[in-house]
Amino acid sequence: MLHTLSRRLKSTLVKSEVPVDISKVVSQKKSAIEIQDYQTDKLKEYFEQDALLVPIETIREKSDAKDFEFFMSQGNFLKVVDTLEKYQQRVVNTQSESGKEFILFKRQLYQMYEVQSRSIDEHEYFSTQVERQNLAWLYQANIDYNQEMQRVTFLDNLVNHGQLKGSIFKAKMLSARRLKGLGSFTLAGFAYMHLTSLSLMLGPTAPMLAIVALTMNGAKSFLENGMVSRIDYITEGEFKGLIRVNVATSPFVSKSVIINPKHTMSLCSVGGDDVGEEDADGNILFASEYMDESTG
Repeated sequence: MLHTLSRRLKSTLVKSEVPVDISKVVSQKKSAIEIQDYQTDKLKEYFEQDALLVPIETIREKSDAKDFEFFMSQGNFLKVVDTLEKYQQRVVNTQSESGKEFILFKRQLYQMYEVQSRSIDEHEYFSTQVERQNLAWLYQANIDYNQEMQRVTFLDNLVNHGQLKGSIFKAKMLSARRLKGLGSFTLAGFAYMHLTSLSLMLGPTAPMLAIVALTMNGAKSFLENGMVSRIDYITEGEFKGLIRVNVATSPFVSKSVIINPKHTMSLCSVGGDDVGEEDADGNILFASEYMDESTG
């Protein structure tokens, strides 16, 4: 009794009890006019038979195939709902994966019937409401995204300024150019270690030429003449308010120059590519006047 009451609360469209013989199928004649199928006497005749609208094999086959059109074309949808509820209660194991798939299919079918039964005004109102909701969600999502990007940028700036430790600019110890040079030196060392094997396979000339070329390429990558390695703002002393620029003259030697910011111009590459020739750096600092601290 309680189980039957629970089933009725779950689906208010179900009017008849679950048949004892679940394989029993109703026998009904095709109405001359489709609207007759919704008359009270027709529904009473259907429910008195206490059976399913279609065989359980057909229900299983059509539900597995997600054939919504088959159930939507069965006439009075009250009978379809009654049949599916009975089938679920007596046949379907709702704890299994296939049972969960059937429940999902049934809910989708009910929603399709609800959409199909809407009037023109209901369709228009529902479409407008959904569109406005989507626009509101997109607008709020865009605001959240911009706020998150601003927060990430702010944190990145804090990290970068912390790594600079008061400096305006610091070159990386291991730049992309130096990394290529290390790669060339590594390949040259590997080839030299296996020079005997390579000479037996390729002859003595080709491996030696490759080793020399790799070594020269690595040395060229570390040849930094005129590269700015650091820029500091002078806060005290004779040159207070000016900037101190460290310029590398060799891989191990650099010089410091004092520059007034108003005498400097720069060309910066916003992207990761170079400006001009293949070997030209994208960031160029030009100073019309400067003072070399080593020579005065």
